[in-house]
Amino acid sequence: MIECVTPHQSIRPANTVISRIILHCDTSPLERATVEWFKNPKAKASYHVLIGRDGRCYRFVDDVKMAWHAKGHNRDSLGLAFSNRNNGTEALTTAQMTMAKSLIQRWLRGIPTIRSITTHRDVDPKRKTDPYGAPNFKLDDYKELLARYV
Repeated sequence: MIECVTPHQSIRPANTVISRIILHCDTSPLERATVEWFKNPKAKASYHVLIGRDGRCYRFVDDVKMAWHAKGHNRDSLGLAFSNRNNGTEALTTAQMTMAKSLIQRWLRGIPTIRSITTHRDVDPKRKTDPYGAPNFKLDDYKELLARYV
């Protein structure tokens, strides 16, 4: 896990329970562009983890803190993003999908209050399309992991 510093995070409100994982695509052509953007004070956005096309993980926010990844839905969620343009043509890599499943399993084992896995589009359908712009993205591939732990 590559640790990256971002100012775009908050303390979770008292008694907040992490209950879901929200999946994203970062829409950037390069992982380093997302890393640099999250350092920028203008960004006002972050994920807990970004998974690069080669499967490397970039950690922006510790799980106990709140990342700013899904307006109005950050309080009780973990934000996991794929490096992907979300343009309908760039597929997720095998390395990304394998790493996402591994990380999700780790979260499910360590945070027993997680009860759902959803997407940015599903929590904000009027504004967002990710990660459904990755042609091989299937939410069920990740939801099936949840069934083993809940």
